[in-house]
Order: sequence, then structure tokens, then C-alpha cells
Amino acid sequence: RAREEGLELDLHLADLETCELPAGTFQVVVVMRYLQRSLFAPLGRALAPGGVLLYESFTRDYLKYGPRNPEHLLRPGELREAFRDLEILDYRETEDPERREVRASLLARKPFAP
Repeated sequence: RAREEGLELDLHLADLETCELPAGTFQVVVVMRYLQRSLFAPLGRALAPGGVLLYESFTRDYLKYGPRNPEHLLRPGELREAFRDLEILDYRETEDPERREVRASLLARKPFAP
């Protein structure tokens, strides 16, 4: 689809447990349904000035729908706090009873240098 629109993408596949993210490199970072707290600071540093982070994962309220490991779930407000150095464009914690999910979603931008 990107080719049809004339967009150029530079995609990276990496083992996030072992790779080092290059600082100031990415215009867009998307993290969905994945939680690795040790990546929070590196993700913020990896954004280029003006770069955007979209992060979404499940919260501890998700436990009401069944047993899960709480360490794999976000605490209330955790994403907002983890990325407080970024400009928060949108943050929400929502529940979808039909899908039996409770998620936190963050859209944030790395400020341009003053």
C-alpha cells in the first residue's frame, strides 16, 4: 500500500530484548499489545525531534477478565508517566467489554529542540 501511495518506508526487524535502538532516528514508532518496561527510555531516545510514538497495551484492569501475569500489564497511568518527557497528544485507558479487553493508549511527540 505504501508503494501505491508513493511512500518510502525504512522498516527494521529486531530482537527488542537484545538490540540497541539508535538515538534520534525514527519519525514514527508503533508498539501494540507488547510491554517491555526496559524499552520505555530507549524508545523515547530513539525518536527524532518531532517524531511520534503510538503505544498501546493492556492494563491491570484486564485481570477482571481472567488470570494473567500482572507484571505483563500496565499500572494505571504508567504509560503517561513513562513518557512524561514527550508531548502527550492523546492518552486514554479504555475498556471494551465485548472483546474483554482493557487498554492504555498513548500518542506522543518528541519535542523539537528549543
